[in-house]
Amino acid sequence: MRDVQGQIQAIHVRADDPAKGKYRWLSTPAPTYVGGAASGAPVHVVRGVDDVVWITEGPLKAIVAHARLGHTVLGVPGAGAWAPVLDILAVVRPKRVIIAFDRDPNPETAGKVAQHVVRLTDALTEAGWPLMMARWDGPKGLDDALVAGARITFEQEASSQ
Repeated sequence: MRDVQGQIQAIHVRADDPAKGKYRWLSTPAPTYVGGAASGAPVHVVRGVDDVVWITEGPLKAIVAHARLGHTVLGVPGAGAWAPVLDILAVVRPKRVIIAFDRDPNPETAGKVAQHVVRLTDALTEAGWPLMMARWDGPKGLDDALVAGARITFEQEASSQ
């Protein structure tokens, strides 16, 4: 997981046994290793070549999306962990922000993600960032949609306030 300057800020590890959780954060136990690695839940930043920033779920999706799009892509570690995005945008200063969270097939999960998207949208709108929502049919994530060549459309987002 890299920060806005490209420095490693955390390590996300895929578990060999998915029954124990698909991904884990590398950390050292406190207080045994004072000043050791803390996991946190940082946003992964893949810097692009222009002034467009995409926000998606997960560092791997951000890496694939950046490779396909060339834009800066922020990979939040989960739909509800978007708060650091505001500080990152203050550094990157994009002219356009595009939200591209997963299209989850589970209605319960999709409903929870939608609540987080509303909160993120409201925060970005309040901060004055020009905002759009990416939409596609088919694959769940932005990465798979791009790899599959899905047609991505954009909607101007308005605050729910």
